[in-house]
Amino acid sequence: MAGSIEDWWRGMPFVTKWLFAGSLFVTLAANFHLIHWSNLTLDFDLIYQKFQIWRFLTAFLFHGKLGFPFLINLMFLVQYGASVERNTFGNNKADYLCFILFTAGLLLVPAFILGLPTLGESLILAIVYVWSRKKSSHANEFNGNV
Repeated sequence: MAGSIEDWWRGMPFVTKWLFAGSLFVTLAANFHLIHWSNLTLDFDLIYQKFQIWRFLTAFLFHGKLGFPFLINLMFLVQYGASVERNTFGNNKADYLCFILFTAGLLLVPAFILGLPTLGESLILAIVYVWSRKKSSHANEFNGNV
C-alpha cells in the first residue's frame, strides 16, 4: 500500500500537491494545538499594525476544525485542482500559480469588507468553478451520480 500512496503523491501536479500538503499540515497543526488557530486567521489589523504578513498565506491554508467538510475540501482540491492544473493550464506550474495568486488576491477584497477569517474553502471553490466552466459541455458526475 505504501507504493500506491507514493505513486499517488508523485503523480499529483506540483502546485496542487503543495497546496494540499500546506492545507493538511496547517489545519492538522492547529487542531492538534501545535499552532494556535488565532495565529492563522486573516486579521488585517494585526497585519498592518504588527506586520504579521504570514496571515495572508495561512488564511488560505487553514480550514478550521477537522471533520467531513475538511475532507471534502481536500478531495475537491486533489480531484479538481489536479485536473485544472493538468488540463486547463497544460501542467504549466507558473500559469497555475499565477491563477492561484490572482484568485487569492481577489478573495482578499470581500474578506476585508466582510471580515472573513479563513479563505481556504473559497479558493478551492474558485478552482472547482474554473473546472466546471471548462467542462460545461460534459455531463458531470459526482460520486457516480450525473
